Amino acid sequence: MRYAALLVVLSLGCRGAPRAAEPATPAWLAARIKGLEDSSAVNPPEFVASYSYQGHTVYYVAPRCCDQYSVLYDSTGTELCAPDGGITGRGDGRCPEFIAQRTNEKILWRPAARPRSHMEQ
Repeated sequence: MRYAALLVVLSLGCRGAPRAAEPATPAWLAARIKGLEDSSAVNPPEFVASYSYQGHTVYYVAPRCCDQYSVLYDSTGTELCAPDGGITGRGDGRCPEFIAQRTNEKILWRPAARPRSHMEQ
């Protein structure tokens, strides 16, 4: 009987602490994504994602197209840097370590597939 109780206690302890709730998408980012969805932009960003970076949640907007910068925002919507893109592909140089140090990727938005025009076929 003691062993059964011990097994129950051990199995409950092995499950770990409950996970914290995922942070909600900030209102400023939700509005930006809504604008992207409502836009008929020919070249929308490839995706919008959140990452953990230097102990904080940051938001990355991929470049729209060729030689354009990506943009990295903090949780309040303040632009931090352009970690990649541009002519060199290395961004604006203000956060060169972001790509290597980012963790916890969560894709928040991708554009819906758009039908190809007869010009693209």
